[in-house]
Amino acid sequence: MSDQQVAHNFTNRQINIMAVCAFLIIPMSGLAVDIYVPSLPAVARYFHISEALTQVTVTIFLIAYALSQFIAGNIIDAYGRRKITIISLLAFSCFSFCIPQIDSIGMLLLLRFLQGLCVGFFMVSKRAIIVDIYSGIKLQSMLIYTTIAWSLGPIVAPGIGGYLQSFFGWKSCFYFLAGYSFALAMLEFVFVPETIKNKAILNFTNIKSAYSEILSDSKFNLGVLSLGFSYAMVMLFNLLGSFLVQVTLGYTPIEYGHYALVMGFAWMCGGLVNRRLLSLSLMSKMRVAIICAISLAIIMFMISLKSENIYTILIPAFFMHCLAGFIFNNYFAYCLSMFPRYAGTAGGIAGSGAYVVTFLGSSILAGMLPSSAVTSLAAGYFILAIACWLLYKKINSQIAN
Repeated sequence: MSDQQVAHNFTNRQINIMAVCAFLIIPMSGLAVDIYVPSLPAVARYFHISEALTQVTVTIFLIAYALSQFIAGNIIDAYGRRKITIISLLAFSCFSFCIPQIDSIGMLLLLRFLQGLCVGFFMVSKRAIIVDIYSGIKLQSMLIYTTIAWSLGPIVAPGIGGYLQSFFGWKSCFYFLAGYSFALAMLEFVFVPETIKNKAILNFTNIKSAYSEILSDSKFNLGVLSLGFSYAMVMLFNLLGSFLVQVTLGYTPIEYGHYALVMGFAWMCGGLVNRRLLSLSLMSKMRVAIICAISLAIIMFMISLKSENIYTILIPAFFMHCLAGFIFNNYFAYCLSMFPRYAGTAGGIAGSGAYVVTFLGSSILAGMLPSSAVTSLAAGYFILAIACWLLYKKINSQIAN
């Protein structure tokens, strides 16, 4: 690779190995959520709790994930990527192993919170490594591949989770996560060197300077909001869809896992389409995608008024997730490429802010909308798409000026 493509003095073999390890770890954020989603009804029965409280075990993970990303960037910029990645993977493995041993919903919520903290650290670290070792057009391309790899979690996790739930019960999902994260920690220890060139000094002045520079950029902030609302479309399906498909329509966890896998594939398709459209301007792509999302939500709502079945859910939701993935990929690459000097911090703020917005948007809508109606999902999609449109108008006006 040329000097314009690679930002470090590693060999091609080292770079390829580091990229592979990153792409194996990055899906963990989605895997930790979606492998567990087919088991939500079973968890509600096991702990004798309501559907709403069961959904909190998902949203509390997202809260912790968001919080840890906000502080992780400074820590990995100061202490390096490798050490933080290994420690956080091992801690995640430990917490995952502990969850099947408990019988208290309070402990489950605590351990899910701790899991989310760990995921935030190794996710920010892996994104920063990509920025460390690539630059220019190659960096933009690899950031898109990063989000495609991230989408693999929601693709494979529901299918794996559905089979684990059907054959071994909900606890097996966490044993799987424990084993997988431990194996990743070993791969990281053996094959991945430190990639940061110059470690930042962890003091208040430097932290304030980095955060001030990033957070004062209104286009970055609006992009983060757009990330959150686009991913909230996916999370809304996770929160409402599990009960809608299994409880209201009577499908099994395995069947729901297959359907959720299709939704994850739709998200990845959005990223793959974006890979082919790199030459087009960001705002022109966003305008078309968001208008399509608004129109699709209206069509889904109108159809579901007359008929509610698995097809009136899956077909519109598939295309909605394609559009959400397309929107997210574009804004993600846009935000992370704005501050290469603060790769870890910018990635942490973007991820943290996006997940706060995702949590607030999806949990508020899931709490307000009944999980027994397809119209609820369509209405939620419409609200989130309108939010994306308003943000697009604001970003576009600022870029034009």
